[in-house]
Amino acid sequence: MLTRAKNIGTILYIIIVIGILSLFVPLIFYFRIFNAGLSESNLIWGTFGDYIGGIASPILSFLALIAILITLRYQRQELEKTFQSQKDEKKNAQHLLFTQTIFNMLRLHNEIVENIQHGNATRSRSAFKKIFQKCELQIVFDKPDPDGDRKLKDSVSIDDIEQGYPEFMKNFGDQVGHYFKNLYRIFKYIDKPHEVEPIDEKLISTEKKLFYSGLIRAQLSNYEVALLFYQSIWSEASKFQEYIDKYHLLENIDISVFTNFTQEYFRMYSESAFGESYKDLSNKFKGQDNGNTD
Repeated sequence: MLTRAKNIGTILYIIIVIGILSLFVPLIFYFRIFNAGLSESNLIWGTFGDYIGGIASPILSFLALIAILITLRYQRQELEKTFQSQKDEKKNAQHLLFTQTIFNMLRLHNEIVENIQHGNATRSRSAFKKIFQKCELQIVFDKPDPDGDRKLKDSVSIDDIEQGYPEFMKNFGDQVGHYFKNLYRIFKYIDKPHEVEPIDEKLISTEKKLFYSGLIRAQLSNYEVALLFYQSIWSEASKFQEYIDKYHLLENIDISVFTNFTQEYFRMYSESAFGESYKDLSNKFKGQDNGNTD
C-alpha cells in the first residue's frame, strides 16, 4: 500500500514538473523567435497573453485531467483492496466459527459418551460393548424358547433389524438415544452449517467437510460404529444413512465385533458407506461366494 502511494506521488510530481515546463517552454520559444524584450504596449502584452494561454492552457488542462484520472484510479484500487480485505476477514471469521462450533459439539459428544453407563461398573466407551451385545441379542438370536435359550439365526435381514432394534431401544433408548441424536446433529452441521449459523453455503469446501467428518469418525470406537450400523437401518433413524454414505462412516467398521457379519449385512449399505474398506470387504465376501459355489 505504501509503495503504491509512493508511486502515485511520483507520477503526480512528474505531472507538476511537466506543467511548469509547459509554461516556460513557450516563453523561451517566444523570446528566441521574436527577439523581443519587455514591451510597454498593451497590444503586444495582449498578443503575448493570447500566445501563452493558447499553448499552456490545453497542456495544463490535459495534465490536470490525467492527474484526476490517476487519483480516481488509485482511490478505486484502494476501495477494492479494502473491500477484498473485509471480504477475507468475513471468510476467516466464518471459518473460525465453523471450526469452533464443531469442536464444541465434539466436546459435548465426549461428555455424553463419558456419562453412558451399563450396570454399576461399566461406563463410557467400555459400556458400548455391553450395550451392543444386548442389541445383537434382540436381532441375531431367535426369541427365547420355553427353557429361556436363544438360537442364533441362520441369517439376518433388514426386517429382523426392524423388529429387534425397537425392542432394544425400549431398554436402552435412554442411554443411546441422546448419543445418536447428538452424533446426527454433528454430521448435519458439517454438511449444512449455513442452516444453523450465518455461514456462506459455498464457503466450506467438500474437502474441509470430509476432513472434519473424518475427525469425528476417528473418535468412534468399534462398538459405537457397530451400533451405528444397526441404528441407521432402523426406519425411525434411517435419515442418518445420508451422512453414513456421504462421509463413509462405516469405513473403520470392525466386522469381528459382530456375532455373524454376513454378506447380507454388507449389502445393507452402499459402497460409499464403507469408504476405503469397501474393496477389502468385497473381496472377503467374494471369497465366501466362491467357497459356497465349490
